[in-house]
Amino acid sequence: MDNPSLFDQLPAYALGALSEEERAEVEAFLASSEEARAELRTYEAMLAGMATLVPARKAPAHLTEDFRKRLAATAFPAAPAIAQPRIQSRRQWNRRTPLLLGLAALVAVAIGVFLIARLVVSDPEAQAIQNILNNPAAIRVTLNAQQGATGNVSFVALPDSKVGVLVAELPQLPDEKQYQLWLLNGKNPDSAGVFSTTQPIRQVLVNLPGPPGDYQAVAITVEPRGGSPGPTSAPIFVGTLTQ
Repeated sequence: MDNPSLFDQLPAYALGALSEEERAEVEAFLASSEEARAELRTYEAMLAGMATLVPARKAPAHLTEDFRKRLAATAFPAAPAIAQPRIQSRRQWNRRTPLLLGLAALVAVAIGVFLIARLVVSDPEAQAIQNILNNPAAIRVTLNAQQGATGNVSFVALPDSKVGVLVAELPQLPDEKQYQLWLLNGKNPDSAGVFSTTQPIRQVLVNLPGPPGDYQAVAITVEPRGGSPGPTSAPIFVGTLTQ
């Protein structure tokens, strides 16, 4: 086999997917070529990095042997004595390429699923928002625009909870301004926090000063960044709380 063919075998060697004869040929080549050893180290580092992205699990005892049998089944029958060895090896490698590519695709999909699952589990705020929005017992209020305000706002909360969700599609404010949410019960409005809009539709988890049943209405004003003790401007959105 010539050097290019042996270089082509390095990924399969790193995966442990070569026959005894092929592995012996590659190892002899590695012993005489620093360039080949460097390339092999690159493949091994890539495989090691991929392994750290998913939880380690012990493979079934039969997995390695079954994999080698499947690889052997894809190889061409032994060539006659007059056949050229290097052509035979290239054909074997070409037959194995789809299998190795399929294995790499399965690994990539598994890594992607794991990363997505880890992201969802590691974001308790997003999970809390979905729990409230999907609860059929939740109170849902659509806020009406005031004084020519533009956007869409709804408020969702559980009757006996002090946590709610504000779903807001509002224009982005200057850096020195923020939106502030208020709950009204006929007395002084109680603040339920400030928020900014950095994306078209924003779902905000808000801590309420009391359960929704203690209030008659919910409103939004535009306040200086950080919020105000009381509203300093007329509300731009108002909604009535109903049980």
